[in-house]
Amino acid sequence: MTGTVFGYARVSSRAQNLDSQSAQLEAAGCQRIFSDIITGASRVRPGMDDLLSHLRPGDELVATKLDRLGRSIVGIHELLADLADRGVTVRTLDGLTTDPSQPGGKILVAVMAAVAEVERDLIRERTRRGLEAARSRGRTGGRPQALTTSQQRSIVALIESGQSSPTTAAEDFGVSRATVYRVLRRLRNKVDSDT
Repeated sequence: MTGTVFGYARVSSRAQNLDSQSAQLEAAGCQRIFSDIITGASRVRPGMDDLLSHLRPGDELVATKLDRLGRSIVGIHELLADLADRGVTVRTLDGLTTDPSQPGGKILVAVMAAVAEVERDLIRERTRRGLEAARSRGRTGGRPQALTTSQQRSIVALIESGQSSPTTAAEDFGVSRATVYRVLRRLRNKVDSDT
């Protein structure tokens, strides 16, 4: 190994302690350790972001366990694939490695990719079933409309007759100009498709 050995430690809450992970990473030869006190599902991980900005080809990233790098298989796989593309080896203290020169290194990334794909498919399927179940109960999902149908027609009539501008209509009806423009676009498209 010619690069730097970096460590990454993460705990999910302030009630937990980083000291145990940090001590294990130091004992494993990490020259610099980055850490976060945040759930793995969070997209905002300042310690991980800082670590990623320091990693160079030939470096090694060490974590105590694979799940310290993220909460979901998809997220962990994306990180591992990105680091492999950058020439960074990832090793966990429980024996996993993505180093292609080590037995099983390429296999781990390939297996993670397959598992991540299955997980994405399962999430998609659960989402689809949930939406179908909601529709069968009369729910369509999405954000509730800011304007009733009659309010939308009034806005279009006021603007098309020249009695109001989109900005004034937005202020009068208590919505954003973007909402007014969406209403105009939707109703005009409906008129065009009906003709």
